Amino acid sequence: MHEKIEEDKKRLEKLAMIDNVTQLGTRHNLYETCRRTIAEQPANDDTQFGILFIDIDNFKRVNDSMGHRYGDELLKTAGDRISNSVRQGDLVCRIGGDEFCVLAFGLKETKQIEQIADNILNALRIPLFINSKQLLVSASIGVVTYPKHGSNVEELLQHADIALHKAKFLGKNKIHLFSSEMDIKAKNDIALESDLSNAIKNQEFTLYYQPKIDLVSGKLVGAEALTRWNHPQKGLIPPYQFIPFLEESGLILVVGHWVIKEALRQSNEWRKILGRDIGIAINLSYRQFLDPYLFEKIETAIEDTQIPPHLVEIELTESMMMEDFETHNKTIEQLKSLGIQIAMDDFGTGYSSLAYLKKLSMDILKIDRSFVQDLPKDKNSMEIVSAIIAMSHKLRLKVVAEGIEEVEQHAFLKDNLCELGQGYLFSKPLPNDQFIQLAKDWEKNKKPLP
Repeated sequence: MHEKIEEDKKRLEKLAMIDNVTQLGTRHNLYETCRRTIAEQPANDDTQFGILFIDIDNFKRVNDSMGHRYGDELLKTAGDRISNSVRQGDLVCRIGGDEFCVLAFGLKETKQIEQIADNILNALRIPLFINSKQLLVSASIGVVTYPKHGSNVEELLQHADIALHKAKFLGKNKIHLFSSEMDIKAKNDIALESDLSNAIKNQEFTLYYQPKIDLVSGKLVGAEALTRWNHPQKGLIPPYQFIPFLEESGLILVVGHWVIKEALRQSNEWRKILGRDIGIAINLSYRQFLDPYLFEKIETAIEDTQIPPHLVEIELTESMMMEDFETHNKTIEQLKSLGIQIAMDDFGTGYSSLAYLKKLSMDILKIDRSFVQDLPKDKNSMEIVSAIIAMSHKLRLKVVAEGIEEVEQHAFLKDNLCELGQGYLFSKPLPNDQFIQLAKDWEKNKKPLP
């Protein structure tokens, strides 16, 4: 019995130390090895060890769309590539879900661990094949070193996680080294996330509207709805500071549903106040676009507000639609069956594939502000913008130019038959009452047209 107990104990210890999917180390393995390394390191030893916190970008989409069997195969392959990218003697662990950790020993300088991180990113960028299906993956990596970034295991892992989130925030497929400033920001972010739940409950979100102008007639014909957070202590908070938290927590579905209902309601109110149609454009996040109840939410909002569907425009980013083209195009066609319009936002910043563009059920293409800002001084920008407009018209798409700030930009776009534009030349985003007044003044031609 004693021998059996010892065998069971060893078996359980092995299970605790080895991940059964990838056969790499576990979180417990990492923790114990890290703790032991700190305890055994002499005080006068200037060598360091480092931790790389690795997250496979968009793994959940693969797992959800293709199934857990594909997901496990992806984890095994990713684990093998990470293991082949580190040095002999470094420890590789899978610490949960799609997260891996590397414990890199004997570092004399930080650039050594940065080189390991580069090797891992390069290895994971290579397309992998699972059951004859090609998958493109990438990773985000947070990096810390001992003792500079922490004196114990808990502190090191916490700071590595903060660095990882920063890498993901910067656009994924990135490496980020922890700094003390990031710790301060992380604490502020935690407080901000906590306030977000109260913001929904206390109805602290509001909509601002940026006018959309017909560049030929000069008429104000629509607006883009933009979400703002009116924090009770900090005042108006711009979207880039809170939208990522809404996305990560899933609260974007709650706030996004409110935006759809409120924007449509307000647009219908404008029709009554101004006596004419004003279109309304609403941005959807990727998480909203995947919401199985999206069609029902928009359909109900249209029915409840009695707004003519052709006045409603849904904006989707270019990269969002290319993630799973066939499935997403079916969703777009379903939405269009409501009579609404679909716009491709930020065109030119993502895939820009003409092969996909001709197949997509789109109505409107929005030229990103990065192409507009150098008009008409930069010859390349002029050529690109004029080509986008001509191509869009061939595909029977309307064109909207974003970020118009100068009269010369407006003149160039108008001369090249761009239908619509928005930007600070016409107006910054405005709260509802100011937007209504602007629309009244615009109609009476009190506001000078460029």
